[in-house]
Amino acid sequence: MRNTLLGGLLTTIIGMYVLMSTTTPSGAHPALILFFFLLFYVSVLIVLIFLLVGGSRIIGRFSSKSKIVAAMTYERAYMVATLLALAPVMIVAMNSVGGVSLREVLLIVAFEAIALFYVWKRR
Repeated sequence: MRNTLLGGLLTTIIGMYVLMSTTTPSGAHPALILFFFLLFYVSVLIVLIFLLVGGSRIIGRFSSKSKIVAAMTYERAYMVATLLALAPVMIVAMNSVGGVSLREVLLIVAFEAIALFYVWKRR
């Protein structure tokens, strides 16, 4: 799983680099801009999965209650990371069409908190 995620991360970074170096946002087709946001989302998703799994393993290793604090599985990290990865993509997308104010950021944070609460209680 780890090698697959690393390969996917490398592929998305290369794809974003190629898109940014060959096109301009004003001259690009809307499908290319959507494809860039998809690549951005997937790259943030993979990085967050690594951070969640690695962080839970580190906390579990140093915790005095190591039997209670189990390492997060890739499936659980994927569910949490899908929600967390959406926030930076929404902020970048909103900034590209008009601007981001404190109100929009607070709405995104509220949406993320409610969605994470739902996923966390779903166990």
